Formats: sequence, structure tokens, C-alpha cells
Amino acid sequence: MNSRPGARTVDPQLVITDLDNTLYNWIDYFAPCFRAMVAALEQRTKVGEEELFRQFREVYARYKDPEYSRAPYELELLRHECRERRDQLAHAAFAAFTRARRHHLSAYPSVLNTLRWLKLRNVTIIGVSNAPVREVLLRIRYLRIHGFLDSLVAWQGVSANDYYAAVNIARRSLIDLHVLSDGFRKPNVKAYFIPLAAHGHFDRRTVWVIGDSITIDLFPAQQIGARTAWARYGQNFQSENFETISRLTFWDRDRIAATYSTDSLTPDAVLENFGQLPAVISRRQRTSRATTTAMT
Repeated sequence: MNSRPGARTVDPQLVITDLDNTLYNWIDYFAPCFRAMVAALEQRTKVGEEELFRQFREVYARYKDPEYSRAPYELELLRHECRERRDQLAHAAFAAFTRARRHHLSAYPSVLNTLRWLKLRNVTIIGVSNAPVREVLLRIRYLRIHGFLDSLVAWQGVSANDYYAAVNIARRSLIDLHVLSDGFRKPNVKAYFIPLAAHGHFDRRTVWVIGDSITIDLFPAQQIGARTAWARYGQNFQSENFETISRLTFWDRDRIAATYSTDSLTPDAVLENFGQLPAVISRRQRTSRATTTAMT
């Protein structure tokens, strides 16, 4: 890498960061937006909240995607409606979700400043997510995070239209996009091998992986020899919102427990906020240099 003017020269670094609950609080964003969508449909159809949750959960389970973008169109209550009525209800649901998003989707404090710090030091930043690629791109553009990412790795999703829309969004955002099929999503190490290969050789000891799930994000990172930083703050969310997500999920209890388990490994660092990452990286660099000097 070439040092940028005015930037302090450091060893080459590559940061691979999870997105949901690492750069922004997905649970505290998605849950209230989903409830707003349900409320809009309940008001217009008189179908109760519990029944609407059941129907959404059925659609999400069918596609194994908790963010399936066309879910309102596939609810049971819309199957026998005429096209015009179906479009009206779906539009009302999407509009309610979008309005709520303005109030609930925001980056964690210090995220933008930390990403800026990394870029000023010529650090390559790669975002990796198991979420549908179109939804991820829309979120990071909304938060203005996309300009800091050199690459994005995300799941292709279930809709071909969403995939092609994502490709166009990535092209406009000047992001190097890598799309994962079902079998390559985290905790599969291929989710990390793909961007590493695309960006050339890195000493794995200078690669950091940050994520809120030790099992999903950090365990495969350890397997490839990268440094790991646990975003412990990503497990802080409002209980009401976690309950909403729990009512929607098609995951079984074992998978939920594994996602939030902290027993699979001991990370190299624990972050109480994303802004602690520069100090962690700098401290590790000083330690590595001191070790190298002592050996010589």
C-alpha cells in the first residue's frame, strides 16, 4: 500500500468488519420498523397483530430470510385481494417501515470517525454480512458508510431482482462487491477467503476481524489466522426489540444460543465501543515491533 499525504506510515493492515450489530444496531433498528409495518397493515385490514406476526414469520421461514423484501406481498391475507388492493397494502407497509427507519437506523457513536481514522492510514476495510446484499447496501448508503468500504461481502438473497439491483447500487457506490451463496455465509471461512484473495496477500497477523458474534464472526477468523476483536457492545439492545425479533425468527433455540455464545474462543481484544479499535490495533503493532526488534 502507498501512504497517503499527511498520513502516518504504519504496517499494512486489513480490517474485516461485520455490519449488523457491529457498525449499527440492527435489532434496535429492524424491530421498531417491523412493528410500524405491522401496525399499518393492522389498521387497514383489521387483522390482529399476533396473526400478522404469524404470517410474516411463515414467509420469512419459507425463504430462510428474515429481511425478505417482498414479504408483504406474500402474506396470506393478501392472496385473495385484487392486484390494486394488494399493491396499496404492500405500499402502506413499505412506507411505514421507511418512515420508522429515519428514527431508528443510525451508526454507533464513533463508527464514522473510526472508519475515517483507518482510511487515513491506508487501511483496507471490508464489510462482511450474512444479510441480503441489497438490504445491506441500502443501509450502508443510508448511513454514508459505503464510502469507507473497499469491498462488501454479503449474501445474494432469494430474489434475482434484488441481486441485480444490488449490483447496480454497488457500481454507483464504487464498492467492490462479492456475493455469497447459501453455503458460503459465515461461519464458513470462505466468507473471509474471498475478499482476502481479491485484495492480494496479507500477513494474517496484520488482518483484524471485528464482529458481535464470537461463533459466527470470530471463530472462522481465528481459523484463517486473523486477529479477532469482539464487539461486545453489539449485544446491547432493548428487550422489547429482541422480543420482536424472537417472535419472528425461524431459528431454533440451539442456533440462537450458539449465535450469542461466548465460549467458542477467547478473542484477541474486546471492544466496548467501535471507537476503541484504533487503540487496539496500535497497541498490537507496538507489541509486534518490539518483539521483532528483540528477536533481531
